[in-house]
Amino acid sequence: MDARCQCGAVSFKTPLPQPLRLYICHCEECKRQTGSAFGTSAIFPKFQLPKAELMGVYA
Repeated sequence: MDARCQCGAVSFKTPLPQPLRLYICHCEECKRQTGSAFGTSAIFPKFQLPKAELMGVYA
């Protein structure tokens, strides 16, 4: 799966074409983080992300 950050400075390919698991959570913290009724998490095996120095927090 091809992925990239919001600004496009960092892009990468995941080690698998699909996540091992996909979770949808309706807890208050996930709602607050996403500003929606739920949060979604895709679980992949651990792998090295490129250009880590370009990563930060998007707010």
